Amino acid sequence: MWYYEENEGDDNLIEPRGASGGGLWQGSLTKVELWNAEEVHLFGIQSRWNEKEKNVRGCQIIHWLRLLHKHYSDLRPALVAAFPELG
Repeated sequence: MWYYEENEGDDNLIEPRGASGGGLWQGSLTKVELWNAEEVHLFGIQSRWNEKEKNVRGCQIIHWLRLLHKHYSDLRPALVAAFPELG
């Protein structure tokens, strides 16, 4: 689902029902640009879709990583190696 200023409030956007666990991405692409890893960044994981209010709920990845770091001591070395800010 892409959000552009010109479709703000448009009820024709795709409803992400059933996409729990999918990524929440943010970027600054225009309609004519192709998706590329340098311009689009993963920041969260979807956990819920509220059909009545038409919004997505998710967890920022950094918070999820901190929970893993706190509660799974056997994963700490690998998490800190990949994400030093957790240490």
